[in-house]
Amino acid sequence: MAYVIATPDLMAAGAADLETIASTVQAAHLAAAPATVALTPAAADEVSAGIASLFSQQAQDYYARARQVAASQEQFARNLTASAASYASTEDAIMPLLLGVDTGVRQASGSLLYMTLAYFTWTQTWYDLVPGQLQPFVFLPSLVFLLDAFFLYAFWGVVVKSILDAV
Repeated sequence: MAYVIATPDLMAAGAADLETIASTVQAAHLAAAPATVALTPAAADEVSAGIASLFSQQAQDYYARARQVAASQEQFARNLTASAASYASTEDAIMPLLLGVDTGVRQASGSLLYMTLAYFTWTQTWYDLVPGQLQPFVFLPSLVFLLDAFFLYAFWGVVVKSILDAV
């Protein structure tokens, strides 16, 4: 089973950082584009014109790819922001359920303890009628119920507390 630990605040901060990086790179591209896309030949010969044309074409290809990367980065930042919102809303939705589990476990443990006490009280009324060798076994079920109730309460108390602390 895979476990996912996500902090919506950190995810939103990461998305904001990505948007800042994207705007910085975009500003650098806009500043460098005029000098690289429209390159003037160094001389009036055809070799200089060919090299200038080659570099201009390479710059245009680069900026076309840079636009694709910027669009991809923008989409990733939007997805990250949406995921952060999704995780936050899921945590908000599940919190009452976790608190309900805690209440239900406490009620179940209390019922088990009450049943054990009732059984123990009931067995005391006829304990003297049981032969001597079998008397220790009369209270064995109440001991088992008592241990079950204790471990149920302790185990689920620890589990629910660790879940609530993690959230």
